[in-house]
Amino acid sequence: MIILLLSAGFTVNAQQYSNSGYHHDHGQEKATDSDMPSVCEHLQALVKHQEHEQAHELIIETLKENPIQPDCFFFNAKLYFNHKLAGRDKHSKYLFDSLLVLYDKWFSSSRNPIEVLNNKGRDVKDYYYKQPDSLRKYCALYKRIYDADRENLHPYNLKMMAFCACDLHDKINIDTLWEFTKNKAITHNDHLWRAPYKSLKRELIKCPKMSCGQLHGYLHPDLLSGREGTAETQNVATLLVQRGCATPKGMEIKTAMVSSDPKVVSSLAVNSPAEKKETVNNFTDLFIKANNSMAEKKYAQAVENYSLAVKSATSPIEKADGYLGMATASEYLKDFKKAKEYATTVHELLPDETEGLRFLSKLYQKGERTCNFQTAKEIAAYNILLSNIAWSLSSSEESDAYKEKAELDELYKSGEAKSGDKVKLGCFIQEEVELP
Repeated sequence: MIILLLSAGFTVNAQQYSNSGYHHDHGQEKATDSDMPSVCEHLQALVKHQEHEQAHELIIETLKENPIQPDCFFFNAKLYFNHKLAGRDKHSKYLFDSLLVLYDKWFSSSRNPIEVLNNKGRDVKDYYYKQPDSLRKYCALYKRIYDADRENLHPYNLKMMAFCACDLHDKINIDTLWEFTKNKAITHNDHLWRAPYKSLKRELIKCPKMSCGQLHGYLHPDLLSGREGTAETQNVATLLVQRGCATPKGMEIKTAMVSSDPKVVSSLAVNSPAEKKETVNNFTDLFIKANNSMAEKKYAQAVENYSLAVKSATSPIEKADGYLGMATASEYLKDFKKAKEYATTVHELLPDETEGLRFLSKLYQKGERTCNFQTAKEIAAYNILLSNIAWSLSSSEESDAYKEKAELDELYKSGEAKSGDKVKLGCFIQEEVELP
């Protein structure tokens, strides 16, 4: 299945090696970091300057000579594959299988094999797990990483363990996985570690092997404490009800989550027992009122109510929830300029979260059709702009929004564009982009 990386037919200019001072000892069984610093530096420079063809040749020729190389070589070779797989070759099975071969060789020669395994898990997540049936295929890999060095597990790989929790239900201790994931989220309190915890909650709720009693045991204490946040509390409670697990006694949900789907908003609003009041002047009540407006498709009224909620907000999180609601309602009103403005504010309020960026990425992709870019320079600038947003999302599950940077070689060769040109994009995007 795996296509060997060490294929024939590639040559490297010998002058490159003589200039760099590289001399390979064919009798040496294992290279060390001090044996070939020049090759590592040369490969690093090629990757940094995106000299992909030369980097590919250097990787293959070096591993032909001796497949046991120091970590620095494999690290830079990994960067080469990562860059290729993030661009127009993102669906290349050949490149992905070659990357797996590279990891196998790196694992066998590394002084830190567990760290290599951790990195391999991240790349499998980024490039392969969303393909049909591939997640189950790699669940054993994530269990292996989890068992080998749990305390140094990368949050990406812990998130993949969360996705595998149901498949691995009989092979791992779910109680231990739950406590470990929850403690990491509480201890670190940032998006990278909260994301696995959030994913694990949802996967366990969906898992038919989990009883309602088990789920309430895991979820009830945190939901009642309020530490989950208003939107997350409502969403998890709603998922439990949809699963057929009645909301535990004593739990009163008073908020609803913003959704771009009015049907979802409507279902959440029905399940929110907010008392009717003639006058509402706090964030929670105003937020619910805005969600009800969304459910009734009264989008202009929803914008007004979300705006009032923002004015009553007492934290950046509440303000961000309100602005995200305004962005969603504005999109339905086809006021894309305002939707962009509100989503940008969400990102400014919570730069470590991804809600605002996810909305912008979706909005900009719609802008590709709406704005009707005319020239090659405009299209190139748009792709660069969208790719910059998507790179910021690369640590999240939304990295599929990535759109490669435009191929500028022909523009540069024709003289129509040059590096450093500034291109103004109109329509609702209204940004200036500098060509690289």
